[in-house]
Amino acid sequence: MLKNRIKPTKLLLIFWLFLTCVSAQAAITVSVKTNPDPVLPGETIYTAITVGNTGSSASGSLTIQLRYPEHLNDLPHEFISNGGECNGSSNRSDCDPREFLIWTLGNLATGASTTVTLPPTVNSRTIDGTLITFNAEVFEDGGNVAIASRSVVVQSASVFDIAVDEDLNPVAPNQSLTYAITYANRSTASTTNTQLSFPLPADVSFVSASGGGTLNGSVVEWDLQTFPAKKGGRQTVTVNVNPAVTLGTLLEVDAATITGQTNSINHSARALATTRVGNNSLLALTVEFNPDPVQPNETLQGALTVGNISGAALFGVTLQLRYPELNDLPHEFISDGGECNGSSNRSDCDPREFLIWILGNLAPSASTTVTLPPIVNSRTPNGTLITFDAIVKEDNGRRARNSTTTLVSEFDFVSPPSVAPPPVTSPPVTPPSILISDVDGNGQSDALTDGLLIIRFLFGLSGSALTEGAIGAGSSMNSTQIIAFLTANSAAMDVDGNGSSDALTDGLLIIRYLFGIRGSALISGAIGPGATRSTIIDIENFLQDF
Repeated sequence: MLKNRIKPTKLLLIFWLFLTCVSAQAAITVSVKTNPDPVLPGETIYTAITVGNTGSSASGSLTIQLRYPEHLNDLPHEFISNGGECNGSSNRSDCDPREFLIWTLGNLATGASTTVTLPPTVNSRTIDGTLITFNAEVFEDGGNVAIASRSVVVQSASVFDIAVDEDLNPVAPNQSLTYAITYANRSTASTTNTQLSFPLPADVSFVSASGGGTLNGSVVEWDLQTFPAKKGGRQTVTVNVNPAVTLGTLLEVDAATITGQTNSINHSARALATTRVGNNSLLALTVEFNPDPVQPNETLQGALTVGNISGAALFGVTLQLRYPELNDLPHEFISDGGECNGSSNRSDCDPREFLIWILGNLAPSASTTVTLPPIVNSRTPNGTLITFDAIVKEDNGRRARNSTTTLVSEFDFVSPPSVAPPPVTSPPVTPPSILISDVDGNGQSDALTDGLLIIRFLFGLSGSALTEGAIGAGSSMNSTQIIAFLTANSAAMDVDGNGSSDALTDGLLIIRYLFGIRGSALISGAIGPGATRSTIIDIENFLQDF
């Protein structure tokens, strides 16, 4: 009997090994986003599935499985992101209803997340009231670990349209995040008792709302009263992400909603959003399309800017835009060699295809801008919303996503009743009398420390994402003092004098100057619209005492 006993020291070792195995494990979450809701027959449902790992170790091999719903048209594989394919035998190049659509993700590091997308269209013969459900399952090493489901309703006479865009994705813990909610009445009649609401996601705190929006519990609300036909509006909500939130967490807006009545009949529309919590101190992405609103048959001027906000070079940078429901766009009109990947027309970009730019390597603190001039289809109804969704990634798989929504309308945006827009005041900023460029207080102004802190701050980073690897040797300031210093001097960072301090203009001018760049190379592509300082002499004179 005695010889079969396990010594206490061995028991402790076994117990410790057990705890180690149990505590170090992946924790997989999944979110499904489907917009718009309701959806018209023949309209596209822009669908995104996001998977996050909030656990303490990397995951095993992950796959996503989606049963491709009925009432949708066949979907070519080239429209599906991340190599997703259906497993049916009837058509090896398309997804047919009821087939399994599968993405092989591989391993997901702790604190990481990833998003896959698809743009199916609703069959034009689908009757009103039909529910289209997207059931997504995540498998780890063959075992089911997470599931999420979303449904949209088909409605041929949908009155409202609504979309939500965030300014950062991913967003870091303890960082500000601003949502833009764009909405429209696409019917031919004004709506009464019109209300707009935006529920705050978990793990954030409310900071502010535009247009007189008020916080009721955890929901921001606006009373739009009577809202005119064929017009739209836009409001913003700013929140702060919980400092203790775990990397890999998914912040879900479920759902921004607009409601109203026509002839005593209730109408509503919903929009979902999912934002990843993660490291965003590497890549920055901005997406702009103007004019906004835009009229049918009018040309949009699109500009997508990618910035390297890390202190090291990034390699294999690729930018990808889902081309929305616009007129076909010939490749020769797209800058920097951008091309679409669809098979229907190799010389044009067609709606729903991926427009891809191979940007290559990006030096520290460098940025590049690509452009395109799409035309709105002449048959697009007033009150339609067009969303431009883009993603940039580098060869280690790190990525950033950004989107913007443009209103198609012959009319300007409508402000909420009884809420006058705040006056815009831009007091003149004189060159500072102290060296703002020595942010960390170590007696030196360095591009890769002080310049990096400034440009990260102007991109909206805070906390460790702002200061990590960017405080110089001999610094006399801690992270809290650096943030306070930058906040107090943010207005003085308006180098070009246009009334705002922007990362990709003022921040770029500052960091170029600190790198020793002078002359035309200093100001090239870095002067903002409305600048009062735009010449080489003006900019260098301002920065010499910075």
